[in-house]
Amino acid sequence: MINNQKEQIEIVERLNLAIKFTKTHEANARSSKTKREVQCNKTLFPAALKQIGPNDHFAGTIRYPYAGFATHSVQLRTFVLGYYFARDRMAEDLKKLETPLDPETLQNIEYMRSYWEKNETREIIEEIYTESGRKKLSYDYFEESAPIYGLVRISGEMIDFHKLVSLGVPGLRKEIETRKIAALKQNEPTEFLDGLEATLDLFCATMLHYKNQAIELKKNGYSNPNLDKIANTLDHLAVKAPATLHQAIQLAWLYALLSNEINYGRMDSYLSKFYAEDLKTGRITEEEAIALMQNCYELMMDFGQIQNHRIVLGGKDRSNIQESDAFALICLKAFERHSNLLPVISLRTYKGMNDNLLSEAYRLIGKGLVSPFIYNDDVNVPGAMQAYDVDEASGSRYVQFGCGEYVLDGISIGSPNGMLNLVKVLNLCITGGIDDLSGKPYDQKRKSLSDYTSYKEFYNDYIEALHGYLNRVADFENITYVAANKDHDSLFLSLAYNDCIERNRSLLDGGVRIRGAAVEVFGLVNAADSLYVIEELVFNKKSLSAETVEKMILANFSGFEEERKEVRAVSKFGNNISEIDNKVKELARQIGINAKKVAKPNGLDSFLPVYVNSENHVTLGAQTGASCDGRLSRAPMSNGNAPTEGNDTEGLTSLLSSLSKVEPSYNAGCSQQLRISRKMFEENLPAMKAYISTFFNLGGTQLMITCTSREELLEAIKNPEKYKNLMVRIGGWNARFVALSKNLQNEILSRTSY
Repeated sequence: MINNQKEQIEIVERLNLAIKFTKTHEANARSSKTKREVQCNKTLFPAALKQIGPNDHFAGTIRYPYAGFATHSVQLRTFVLGYYFARDRMAEDLKKLETPLDPETLQNIEYMRSYWEKNETREIIEEIYTESGRKKLSYDYFEESAPIYGLVRISGEMIDFHKLVSLGVPGLRKEIETRKIAALKQNEPTEFLDGLEATLDLFCATMLHYKNQAIELKKNGYSNPNLDKIANTLDHLAVKAPATLHQAIQLAWLYALLSNEINYGRMDSYLSKFYAEDLKTGRITEEEAIALMQNCYELMMDFGQIQNHRIVLGGKDRSNIQESDAFALICLKAFERHSNLLPVISLRTYKGMNDNLLSEAYRLIGKGLVSPFIYNDDVNVPGAMQAYDVDEASGSRYVQFGCGEYVLDGISIGSPNGMLNLVKVLNLCITGGIDDLSGKPYDQKRKSLSDYTSYKEFYNDYIEALHGYLNRVADFENITYVAANKDHDSLFLSLAYNDCIERNRSLLDGGVRIRGAAVEVFGLVNAADSLYVIEELVFNKKSLSAETVEKMILANFSGFEEERKEVRAVSKFGNNISEIDNKVKELARQIGINAKKVAKPNGLDSFLPVYVNSENHVTLGAQTGASCDGRLSRAPMSNGNAPTEGNDTEGLTSLLSSLSKVEPSYNAGCSQQLRISRKMFEENLPAMKAYISTFFNLGGTQLMITCTSREELLEAIKNPEKYKNLMVRIGGWNARFVALSKNLQNEILSRTSY
């Protein structure tokens, strides 16, 4: 009953704040985008922030209203970009209300529905995209079975947390003031800088709001023993840079919350100096530091969004490696005690790194805690340098976000606002542009497989088709940025990003050094395996005719059972067979090359593919017909850079050798998933370390390891109440196995165990 009452109150509060926000937005419709955003943010904060919890060490939890401002997907189960209206979630929640709403509120709800039909940022994107007669790009996930999709969001941002905690409020304020003086001398406009200043004022006001809340709660006998510390920290941060670990975490966390930044960069690097100084002066113990980080993780869980909240540890370029490693161990120990889905942790490893830190990471993986993901700096830093065309110092700033895509910390944006289905495009090239599910024409300019006299000619046309689709996605992603910039400045993000103050420009208006984007690519291994089958059986051995291949794809192998056996008998990726491994390597390289080609013509500084498939390899698979590797229609596609489930039959050494072939120079992140028995880690840890070390020496970029067995997963399906804490990896994020859909559970079950 209490929880129900709490939910009822929260729905009404979200609704009332949404109405107030909408009226603020309308009242400032004739103002500049900067001034309007300032006023809208003032309406949103601190009103959207929740009360300090009874066990919290820090202030900062949020309840997003049904209409508001954010630059990423929020708690309302919708992608957002700027000004949003979560109409579906609002309608769903309003049905839960037990007390009827009054006539005025009902009228305001209709007013919001009407107002946001034309004023959401997404509506501006759609207007710009369609006004020039562009061919429709399937919009916002899965409206139709299509080879490409556009996603309305900006998720590839990463503020400079180093700068934030080093300068604090006074340092940022001084940067703005200095730049304003220079702008006035040069007759430059200062409205954007004024907006940043107002944003910093709002941040300080929010900190003081929480400070006063902590004081008031203590006065009223609230049970949280940390209220004095919270109040003192916030009072300090409003006027000074952080001097302690508690202050640095509070500053980083609260600023991230208000800026809607839900990934946290290289946390050990920018927090370690505060921890080291606290230890030295006796202000903190290791146990107290672990408790602080554990509570930080709990706040991430309170926010939600399990595909995000990534922190990055390790890396050979950190300025003080010994101090950073010490704090990285604190982060891992806190994660073990927290024992939950968040945060998602990346550990950047390198030759000669602290073995204690690496061993602790392996121990946690062996316990079944899923994180950390292990990354190889010796390969990824040179890869980032080439992918982004930057120097080593910049390439060393690569940081993962979301599902494992990466950007360059504080100097690039690389939002993955589009998806490309490689199998769907390949099938269009096979069938002459006929959709593999409906049997209807989709891309009539395509030739059929039977029209080609050589594999090379067919492959070149497939790459050309991919180039065309990549160009359309890049066009959409640039329009997303253009529309967002037309509508708002992303003031909180711009304030903490490098170069925005210096350039006197917002994040998407030339403020960011590398205005890049990314495309999520699905079905890499299915497509490469299919290409190998076509080359071998159609063009080399000629045991299958092109006409037969066309028909069996459209028929989902019905009536072609013998042909499917022949197709499935062809060797597949994941078994250390150079001819097939090179197919994956070459296809990934061509996608990267062609993505890079379409960047500049579409107004982007960079455009890179990412192979960090979340559950959408299952969702997109369900909208894709049969493929030439023997996969049946609507079955899941391969996940990231990993083999199609069950096709790796030659053991772990062969699998790792195949996985090492995909070059990091042509993408901005890929995922390789392994399911290893806990016995391997518990009883054969030296052997496991040797496997991983060899893989990295061969050029492997990263590994995501789930320690469980098929038997344990089957038991969890039978008795889910006994396995509530069994965690697995889904692409680049973690999930509780028993909470997954049946399709996802089956996909995970089909993976090879080692």
